[in-house]
Amino acid sequence: MFLFFGVVLTVIVQSSSVAGAITLTMAYNGWIDYPQAAAIILGENIGTTITAYLASLTANTAAKRAARAHFIFNIVGVIWMLILFYPFISLVDHLMPGLPGSSDGLPNHLALFHTLFNLVNISLLIAFVPKIASLVEWMVKERPERKLSHFKYLDTASWGSGELNFSEAQQAIRKLGELNKSMFDQFLYIYSKPHQDLSKKVEQLRAMEAESNAVTTELFEFMTHCASDQLSDETRREATQYLRVVAELEAVCDCCNRLTNRAAERYKENQFVTQEIEDDILEFGESIQRFIDLYLSRLESKVAPSDIEMAFDLEKQIDENRIALRKRAVNRMINHDSGIYAELIYIEIINTFERIANHSRNILQSLPHE
Repeated sequence: MFLFFGVVLTVIVQSSSVAGAITLTMAYNGWIDYPQAAAIILGENIGTTITAYLASLTANTAAKRAARAHFIFNIVGVIWMLILFYPFISLVDHLMPGLPGSSDGLPNHLALFHTLFNLVNISLLIAFVPKIASLVEWMVKERPERKLSHFKYLDTASWGSGELNFSEAQQAIRKLGELNKSMFDQFLYIYSKPHQDLSKKVEQLRAMEAESNAVTTELFEFMTHCASDQLSDETRREATQYLRVVAELEAVCDCCNRLTNRAAERYKENQFVTQEIEDDILEFGESIQRFIDLYLSRLESKVAPSDIEMAFDLEKQIDENRIALRKRAVNRMINHDSGIYAELIYIEIINTFERIANHSRNILQSLPHE
């Protein structure tokens, strides 16, 4: 019964050292005697293997095997100890001076009991390590690695190394961020030339959108695999953060593609507004460029509190600008100062600008912070 109590206690507190301290406290206060405390300590040896086993359920193959080897090692030790329990206690009493039932002698006797048990168990089982290793390999089969030969933007040689090579992933994330900047800059260039046929430039931007989709797909597959079973807890959290960043970067590329389509539609349908209104868009676009430059500079470094403050200031400024420009566009339509179709294209562009600002803020919030 006391052995079982030790198992349950360790599973509950999730720490064999804490469980041991509780056992010593109970024995010191006279709530349990020396043999009962020793039995609880044996139970704690089993309990700590259960917590390790539970932790390994979502881990990789090596971790699962290590947890099972730990369980086998300890359970075998407890079995032979139960057979020799009272003779072993007598041996401890013989080696350790002082009365085991006294408040002064009890902690020392329990400490020696635990230490001697572990030393003897290691001595007995060390010769069987190859057999135990073979057993756990049979219990936990090696999972076949997924093939990654189709990857174009990521070097997958490090896959399966146990930790995600973040320098490799960050290069692809950086490439995605640079696609954001290039696509938005090219959109502004196209928009600034309303009467020129820039269809070749539009096709180049659409090819960049297709490239961004390919980079995003590879990053998601690469990082999702690593986050699931190839990382430590700390690095897995970082990988999850970067997954959100990748999603937001791809959303910015989608917005840039939408802007390019509106610019192409404007030229094709001959839907233009005045030069003053065009200049409002180009000036508004400069705020978006600053936002993109801000998160681009933080893709490979930590985000500072001042960066977040700047992001919220920029977003507020962009939102206020969008509201003001949209109000002017609605008034122009009411007063028939310009064509409704042209103004609707204009409104969609400024609304898309604001969506890019939202994604930019999300990127900065999702990146690792100082």
